[in-house]
This record gives sequence, structure tokens and C-alpha cells, in this order.
Amino acid sequence: MNLRLLLAPLLLLAGGSAWALDDPHGGQVAAIAERWAQIQYEAPAKSKADEFEKLAAAAGALTQTQPSAAEGWIWYGIVLSSWAGAKGGFGALGKEKEARVALQKSL
Repeated sequence: MNLRLLLAPLLLLAGGSAWALDDPHGGQVAAIAERWAQIQYEAPAKSKADEFEKLAAAAGALTQTQPSAAEGWIWYGIVLSSWAGAKGGFGALGKEKEARVALQKSL
């Protein structure tokens, strides 16, 4: 089973609600988590790659404005990985590598 598919919902369930209640980033992390769930579970398959691309821009902006926020890096990694999965093929490999780097930065 794909590790990204296992981790993302667990992070959303375990930490998403905590981030929503005490989000020191002005609600940005909670908004990214909520939008990720909408795309992942409700968007048509043909539009997921485009939607994840837009969300990656927002998550990336959060990591640029708050580079020490682990939550931002975690969600940036999740979004990039999900985008890669939706995109598929060899073109997704670069996004998977970027996601790995983002998740490592969160540590």
C-alpha cells in the first residue's frame, strides 16, 4: 500500500483538529488540510492534479513565510505527494522527491 495514502488521512484525523483549534499560523494550516481533504475525497479524478497544483502553491507560500513551522512543511509534503499521485507517470517523480525533502524539513 502507498505510504502517502496511509499517512495523510492519519495526520488529518490525528492532528488536523488540533491545528484547527490552536493554529498559530492564522488558520492557514487548517485551511490547507481542509482543502486537501476536499480534493482528495470529493474532486473528480480528472481535476485532482490541477487542484493539488493550486494547493501546493498555497502550502509552499506558507513554508516561505514561516520556514520554521513544521506543520507547514508537513502539509506541503502531503500536498506535493498527492499531486504527484494524481499526476502519475514519470512526471510525478520530481514531485515525490520534493515531497520527501519537505517532510524531512518538518523534522
